[in-house]
Amino acid sequence: RLLRTRAHFGRFVGSRVFVELKEPRAGRRRYTGTLLTVDEGGIALEVDRERVAMRFAEIGEARLAS
Repeated sequence: RLLRTRAHFGRFVGSRVFVELKEPRAGRRRYTGTLLTVDEGGIALEVDRERVAMRFAEIGEARLAS
């Protein structure tokens, strides 16, 4: 399931998601982790026991992880 809007992300807080950024950050574009929070500007994931925040404008594609 693709996640496109803030409401989509909000419904799936606590779920595992896959996010691909438009541009690499520290050499990495793809993240899979637990969706922790959603706010006006973006989301936060827990990836490898670390919190990773990203703005909606940075996200190229997001979906529920299988």
